[in-house]
Amino acid sequence: MAADQLNDFVGTINRQGGPVPEANPEHLKKIWKRIREAGLTTSATKTFGLGAVGIDPWELGDRPHEEVHALAIRLELLRSLFERNVLHDYLRGDDFAEEVFQAAASLPCDGDDIGEAMVQLAMKQRPEADYSELKREMIAHGIDPDHPRVDSRFLAWIKNP
Repeated sequence: MAADQLNDFVGTINRQGGPVPEANPEHLKKIWKRIREAGLTTSATKTFGLGAVGIDPWELGDRPHEEVHALAIRLELLRSLFERNVLHDYLRGDDFAEEVFQAAASLPCDGDDIGEAMVQLAMKQRPEADYSELKREMIAHGIDPDHPRVDSRFLAWIKNP
């Protein structure tokens, strides 16, 4: 993902102020499973209708926009953790243990946490030469790019929500 797309996405989250809303873990699980089964990919720049993944908008309760927003953000967090192999201990065949969806749906987080997860994924997907300057900037701001805080917080949250 381009740096400006990442900044726009994180900026959208931060403009809301406060934490990222929690999502329904069953909806998150259903979307994740359908995306994987269909061989679809997700990203902050791709969208698809809920009907495409088998969720009736009426299932979203009285705040559908908030739920959709929370699901999209938390799906990105889950994708980053999965693609960076952070959740390998929680894979059960082709699926995750139930507690992964519970944690992904409820982890207290904000735009900075999601941004960190997305930056980590972007760095994993590109040659090191492409992100060496970013890595230096992260270190200068007290962020250890080799030990992301969001990863350790997520793994701790799975065990003690």
